[in-house]
Amino acid sequence: MVDLDAMGGEPALRRVIATFYDRVFADVMIGFMFRGRDKPRLVELETQLTARVMGGQGVYEGRSMRAAHAHLRINRGQYLRRNQLLRETLRDLDVPEDVQRAWLSHAVALERAILGGREDPECKPIGSDVSDP
Repeated sequence: MVDLDAMGGEPALRRVIATFYDRVFADVMIGFMFRGRDKPRLVELETQLTARVMGGQGVYEGRSMRAAHAHLRINRGQYLRRNQLLRETLRDLDVPEDVQRAWLSHAVALERAILGGREDPECKPIGSDVSDP
């Protein structure tokens, strides 16, 4: 588990995610994929999911990663770009190293679900015992 209080709790988490989505929406490589999307809703869902997987007690109200992204044609390069923007955001906003590592590890673990592979247990808290069937 990660102590989100070390970075300022949920308000700080929300600021990081809002900054991240500002960068994603403006990015020349992947921003076009977000045209017409509801940015505040994405920030809210990402905040819920990230807080949950990092040990928070909140509830994630969104769909599974596979279901949420099934209609999109996301290639691996685009997903890697998304993760690069996340990495840069976490670094630039001085998120503690242990939180950065856990967050980025989670983002990497979601790749198969988002790109169309088998469903991964993305809403399990980090550090929980998740067996691979």
